[in-house]
Amino acid sequence: MSKGYCEATFRRVVVRLYVERSGRAGVVGDKNHLRMTVGIDGSWAEVLGRLIHEVMEIAAVELKLRFEPSDIFAMSNVDYLFVMPHQEFSDACDWAGDFLAKVLPWLREQWEEGVEKKQT
Repeated sequence: MSKGYCEATFRRVVVRLYVERSGRAGVVGDKNHLRMTVGIDGSWAEVLGRLIHEVMEIAAVELKLRFEPSDIFAMSNVDYLFVMPHQEFSDACDWAGDFLAKVLPWLREQWEEGVEKKQT
């Protein structure tokens, strides 16, 4: 694969996007710098779905719309709840679109190279 990561800004947050051979995705970091990993195994639609999931979650966190509806300290991220009015949903979609426009060409290249390597 060409470059090891793609760096783009999501509003004020610098995001380094990495790929891996898997069907997973995730984000770690702090309010200024994030490391996002997206698995490139599967169809292009599956890869896009993973990326969109992570980007929309970043948007919800930026808007302070992600909630943990429990008093349990060791909660799993499967328990997160996202609540937003329509305007915040529109804002989140706009922000996601801006970020996706920056990273999709690089991600597509990585996916295509991964498909080629898998076939050989």
